[in-house]
Amino acid sequence: MTMATPEDILVTNLRHALDRCQRYLTLGLGAALFLLLLIISATRAGDTPLGDIELPSGLPDTSPLIAASLVLSVYWVSGAMASYM
Repeated sequence: MTMATPEDILVTNLRHALDRCQRYLTLGLGAALFLLLLIISATRAGDTPLGDIELPSGLPDTSPLIAASLVLSVYWVSGAMASYM
C-alpha cells in the first residue's frame, strides 16, 4: 500500500468541499426559484390567498405563508452552509 502524498489529500479535500458547496448552492437556487414562482402565482391571483399548496412526497397541504417561510429558511440556511464550506 502506498501512502497518499499531501497534494493528493489536499486535492481530495478540495473536491469534497466544492461538491458540498455546489449542493448547497443548488438547494438555495431551487428554493429561490420556488419562492419566485410562489410570489408570481400570488400576484396573479390579485394578492389573495390561493388556498392550500400541494407539497410533493405525500406531505400534507399547507398555506402559502407557511410554504414561503419554509422556503426562505431553506434559502437562508443553504447560503450560510455554502459560505461556511
